Amino acid sequence: MPRDHSELKNFDVSDIQFFKRNGFLIKHQYFTSNQVSVMKGKSESYLSEFNKKKTLSGEDFLYEDSTSTLRLVRNVHKKSKFFQQLAFGRDLTSLVQHLTGLKPTVLNTKLNFKSAFTGEQFDWHQDSIYLGEENKNSVALIVAIDEVTHENGAMMIIPRSHENGIINVPHRDKMTDEDKSQYPLTRTLNLPYSLPNDVIEENYRRHGIESFVGKAGTLFAMHCSVFHASNLNLTPTNRASFLVRYKCG
Repeated sequence: MPRDHSELKNFDVSDIQFFKRNGFLIKHQYFTSNQVSVMKGKSESYLSEFNKKKTLSGEDFLYEDSTSTLRLVRNVHKKSKFFQQLAFGRDLTSLVQHLTGLKPTVLNTKLNFKSAFTGEQFDWHQDSIYLGEENKNSVALIVAIDEVTHENGAMMIIPRSHENGIINVPHRDKMTDEDKSQYPLTRTLNLPYSLPNDVIEENYRRHGIESFVGKAGTLFAMHCSVFHASNLNLTPTNRASFLVRYKCG
């Protein structure tokens, strides 16, 4: 399935400059419809097998706060040869190396889901707070397995917010009353660390907000310190994406 992007014919120097400045990059139609079809089939097959086990909890599975709907599957590359080949293959690793100028190493992978009517929001956060200072130069690549629209809970990011470095925020279980006043009342409990409103407001005033939207097969590259969040999916259609994080250097 993977196509060799070692020459990156749909990639140029301006992409590197844009990524380094803004902390993200969107490449539309990076994967063909045939490739996406295979990817979608593999993810649905995996989920079908998983559902038969009727496993409701576990370190590799995360559910929505208010339902038993599956939100994500962690480290899917350890369970699926297909996603292992995709994560470690030149198709994606060569892109990361071109963007950063550093050799990438796979840190982890996920299948993310925004299920119809039940896909909940993610608070504003940085992935780097979970990865640690030693992985501060990490990059995440996200492949849209289904079309991502503004209506079905697209990921929002604040450009250039990676310039802040890793923001030290309290764990949700150790917040003081003063801490809690700086967070949205509807904050999700699935994120131990998320960013306070004043930090988001300050960066929004300077750089605004962009959204990751695109047809199935679109690829989104993001520095792991970029501030990002997502809304509810209240549409009647599911959407899935494959994420792989790389340590660079």
